[in-house]
Formats: sequence, structure tokens, C-alpha cells
Amino acid sequence: MSWGVFLGLTGYAEVVPRLFAWADVSVHEKTYDDAEYDEYEAGCVTYDNEGDRIATEEFGE
Repeated sequence: MSWGVFLGLTGYAEVVPRLFAWADVSVHEKTYDDAEYDEYEAGCVTYDNEGDRIATEEFGE
């Protein structure tokens, strides 16, 4: 079976529960929080010559 045929344009959030109907599927919040924070740091935080942290916006935003 080709996964591309099965998945098509459907997102994983819809496909995984159908593939594994017997499983209790849930999101591991800590994993996504860490990934989102890393993305935030890369896009919104810089450091000046003295090493001070400068954030263009807060993480919660």
C-alpha cells in the first residue's frame, strides 16, 4: 500500500485516528511547546553585543 494514496491531501490529525482506531491518540503537549519555543527564539529573539536578550514579542503572543 502506498501511504501517499492513503493520505492524499488529508492531514495527519485526521488520518492517524483512522489508521489506528484502536489507539488512544493524543498530542504530547511538552514536545510541541519545546518546538514552538525554539521557533519563537529563532524568529523573535536577538542578542546585542553585550549578550542582552532582545525579544520583538513575548512568547505567548
